[in-house]
Amino acid sequence: MPSMNSDLFTYRPTLSFEQNKLAGIELSENPQMWSREVLSELYRQVPEVADYTPKVMFMQVDEEQGYGLGCIVLANTTDSALAVTRTGTASKKVLIPVIVKGHELQPLDILMTSSGKMLPLNGTRLREALFRPETFEMVTEDSGDSSLWNLFYPPGRSDNTFGAGISQGSDGGTAGAVTMIQGPGMKLSADQRFELLEDVVGPSALKPDLEALASKLSSDEALLSAVVENAASSDAIRLLASFEATSASSAANAMKLAADSAKPSVIQLGFEPGEGYWVKVASREVFYHTNPTWMDRRDFLKFAGPEVTHKVDTQGTVTLSTQPVVDESVDPHASKWSVVEKPGIYKVRTLAGKDMTGWVLPNLLDLDGTRVPLAVFTNGAVASVQSQIAGAHVGTGIDLPSAPAKGPGIFYVAGQGGIEGTVPLMVLGSEAQMNGGDCYLVRTMTGHESKVCIVPGMSGMRALGGEFHVTPAVKFLPLDTEVAIQLIEEPADLAKTAAAVVDRSIHITGSGEGEYYFRFDNLPKLAGMFPRSLDSDQAMMVLCLAGLSAQSAVDKLASAEDGFVDVSGLVDVKTAHDAFGAMRKAASANAASIRQLRVDLVKEAAVLPDAMTVDAVLSLGFINSENVRMFISRLPYLEKALSMICELLLVARLGLTEIPEGATARAARGLDEAVRGLRALSLRKLEDDGLVSG
Repeated sequence: MPSMNSDLFTYRPTLSFEQNKLAGIELSENPQMWSREVLSELYRQVPEVADYTPKVMFMQVDEEQGYGLGCIVLANTTDSALAVTRTGTASKKVLIPVIVKGHELQPLDILMTSSGKMLPLNGTRLREALFRPETFEMVTEDSGDSSLWNLFYPPGRSDNTFGAGISQGSDGGTAGAVTMIQGPGMKLSADQRFELLEDVVGPSALKPDLEALASKLSSDEALLSAVVENAASSDAIRLLASFEATSASSAANAMKLAADSAKPSVIQLGFEPGEGYWVKVASREVFYHTNPTWMDRRDFLKFAGPEVTHKVDTQGTVTLSTQPVVDESVDPHASKWSVVEKPGIYKVRTLAGKDMTGWVLPNLLDLDGTRVPLAVFTNGAVASVQSQIAGAHVGTGIDLPSAPAKGPGIFYVAGQGGIEGTVPLMVLGSEAQMNGGDCYLVRTMTGHESKVCIVPGMSGMRALGGEFHVTPAVKFLPLDTEVAIQLIEEPADLAKTAAAVVDRSIHITGSGEGEYYFRFDNLPKLAGMFPRSLDSDQAMMVLCLAGLSAQSAVDKLASAEDGFVDVSGLVDVKTAHDAFGAMRKAASANAASIRQLRVDLVKEAAVLPDAMTVDAVLSLGFINSENVRMFISRLPYLEKALSMICELLLVARLGLTEIPEGATARAARGLDEAVRGLRALSLRKLEDDGLVSG
């Protein structure tokens, strides 16, 4: 029998969360006033909605209980009834869920798409949803259709992810709303893992960060209890604990991390009897080593596919060059340079002496119909706009890049006569015309505002009646994602850059027995990484790293089989040591901005029921200068986790009491801020291509 002094009940600590910043707003007793009050609150929370046309729709209202469920439909103001009639689809829209409980409006902090994707509501996300149809699927059904309820049903997910739907409660409220959602105790499926924690945090975690997490757990009994009870978070914490032995970051680990995060330039695959299949991956941008990764046949088939596997089985070693940079179609000694006067593909040279090939459009059309002594060069990565450009003609291709008309760029028409383009313009918006065409509102570089109108049945482009009319076949070449460069304008200026142009070449001598002797000229990094005498596999790796395509490398080795051959116009590699030094230098200058990306969401992770969301929010506390580039490469994964957390937030407000609404809302805000910060950092051009590339 227990003593009188013993505790009859076991104390169970409760995990508490900070109050939601977006508290509920009290609405009037009369539901007829709710729409006006909801709109007023929407304008207060998200001022950017003033640029659109919001419409409040309540699908269910219980006046006695003060309950309401509906949505706000936001449409792009440039869409019109005419555009809908012409295209047969509704205008671009997003939905904002509206939930009223006890006459209190729940925060308006989520937007939805017709595909069921949910994201935090803010000005940035709103603009993306309404102006970037290639990123989001917009609402295309009539807003008054009862099927709009389907937008509140999170799509069914497989494996460990949650959700099989939300049903309307019989009492008109949210009681019993969740029908088949898995709770916090859910287990990881066999094929699911913590991608960020394993691949990014594991190799780069700093010991002080891991010690801080351990201290936080040991000092907060409620937090530790919540973590233990949640299978997803407890598995994640155990995984983090296993990193302690390798948490001290070394230069070698960081260099390997940098090499692994770079895009591969060469992939070599082969088979060794008694050992299995092997894969070597190398990047000329961050070259570390070419040690093989061994695989069994099942994993190799999954990695390489059946076609490549068959080639390895029947032909031996297979080498793939994913990023050849040497353009052998242009003979540097036979090229005739001149000022470009006709559109086409040209070899051009920067003021620094770097040669590149791309499209050049000279003598552009101004919006008044006159020719302007202005030329545009682009190759999809860099662009230049200047009075004239000197180049060597390569071809007459018309397959210029194109994209939806927005931001800076040029309109162009491609045909048998070549390409004709406008001067660079800034697209401000568009409007539908009575003739069935669209009309773009634009501003020139001189500040003049006008319209570029698409006229059905018209060919070419010309100025007419104060407007610029173009054929429906017109395309738009965006210039906002390309790095601006300066090119040589006069052929006479080429001599001034001769000193800057270094002939990097390899002299290959064959033995006739599958071995080759390489002499490297002005390729010190490659010369230091590889021996002079190479077998055929090593020779293929070197030539592809130096910029040749796989087929070109095969041809060069075949030519040198019983003699010798010179290969010029090559590029040298950048070593992982160089990249690591540049990364450290850039990271030191940008340490403050990287630290701001960190978010402590350990408490929130303790109550999230899904492994992917736990993985995403926990990893944010381990962002540092060495792994930020890896986090940037995982932005699509983080975006997906963010959408899942927003789904959780919605179902929590609809009745899922197992997940604290405040914790989910804070997790969504923190993850969204980190994602936007990483995205902004990825667009910055850092010195020496160190931390991230623009």
